[in-house]
Amino acid sequence: MVSFSGYILIPPQVLSGVYLTPLVNHTCLPPLLEDPVEISSDSCSYFVNNSSSGEAEEFPCTEWEYDTSVYTNTLTSEFNLVCERSYLRATYQSINMFGTTFTCLASGYIADRFGRKAVVLVTHLTYATLGFCISFASNFSLILALRFIMGCVGLPTIYILALEVCEIKHRSVVGILIGLPWAFGTMAWGGVASQVRDWRWLQRCVILPFAFYIPLLL
Repeated sequence: MVSFSGYILIPPQVLSGVYLTPLVNHTCLPPLLEDPVEISSDSCSYFVNNSSSGEAEEFPCTEWEYDTSVYTNTLTSEFNLVCERSYLRATYQSINMFGTTFTCLASGYIADRFGRKAVVLVTHLTYATLGFCISFASNFSLILALRFIMGCVGLPTIYILALEVCEIKHRSVVGILIGLPWAFGTMAWGGVASQVRDWRWLQRCVILPFAFYIPLLL
């Protein structure tokens, strides 16, 4: 039961980029100029029609207005992850996946060395702490660093623990059933995100259940 509950809480952290760094419609806000200004179709630059030379000069946009009809605040809008910085939206998700490559190399040794239950407890405590810190971070580089660490500690020990205490003849079924909480957690993540439209409060809401789950591991 503990393993099932733990798997429900993980998807909102691993897959958080879907709702925290979405593609948001944006409009370039050029500075106030005397000469006529025309914004490019992608809102990444603007053209200034120089009245003296008659030629248009292109400048990159540095400020944007974001559509808040779906999300009131996201990492995309707060840290301007658009145009030349749009690659950082994918980086937010991929850096967590990159961290898991180190997890795969070390998870077996760590679980054998310190015990399955202890590793599961530390993993979830770390997830909860890092997720909570992310919700208060004001620097995107710091957020990426925390996401990388979160990927590094995402040990699959909870899966191993569930199968090791199960009779051999039931392991195939249990192995499949363990995947169901992940699916339920993914669906619940979407449900919470449909109601909480500010990324900081959304992050805190999905971290809160850890406070009720972690005592079960003690």
